[in-house]
Amino acid sequence: AAADNVVKSVPLHDASTHVQNFIQKSESSPAANSVGLDASDLGPTELYCPISHELMVIDPVLAADGFTYERASITSWIVRKSNELDGNISGAILSPMIDQPLAHLELHENTTIRNMARDYHLKTTLK
Repeated sequence: AAADNVVKSVPLHDASTHVQNFIQKSESSPAANSVGLDASDLGPTELYCPISHELMVIDPVLAADGFTYERASITSWIVRKSNELDGNISGAILSPMIDQPLAHLELHENTTIRNMARDYHLKTTLK
């Protein structure tokens, strides 16, 4: 709840650096290690946060760019980007995925992805 208030009160502005591609995974991916999977079986990429690369089993949220992130990761992203320009609100915070301005900063719970990620995690740890 507190994270929601922080995110909604962050002013829109331009990000000062180019956003790197967060969906590339390597053999050293934290997501693979967090659920005991090897690099050849990371599972559906949609179940992993494109920022943290971790399986979204805690609190996945849908952002204005249409992508789902773990709330802690996207909240940190928004706060960091808003602080880069010290409150300069001449533009908007850019999506970490598509490098385009986010239309708004509302985050919506994505229980479908959370449940799918939890099911996937259970199935892979029971093997």
